[in-house]
Amino acid sequence: MFTMRLYSYFIQTDTNASLQFLIRLQQEENRDLDPTLIKKYTKLIHCADKLVLNNVLTFQEKIYCARYFQSIKNELAGRTVRKIIGI
Repeated sequence: MFTMRLYSYFIQTDTNASLQFLIRLQQEENRDLDPTLIKKYTKLIHCADKLVLNNVLTFQEKIYCARYFQSIKNELAGRTVRKIIGI
């Protein structure tokens, strides 16, 4: 988690809105969920599950988690939208 936090200072892309917020926003506007957003969130869930189970993340997964660091923190804290997208 430390390496992801360190990398996030340089490559974080979700500083203003997490993936969970974007999914909820699309749902509230009664729009169809963006498939690329669902794909990103599914990959994030996979990484979060590996972190919870204390499995080792690959370097690419660490970079991905650093890119969406706010979203991974939300996911690990229990603020999830898995039910909305049906996972």
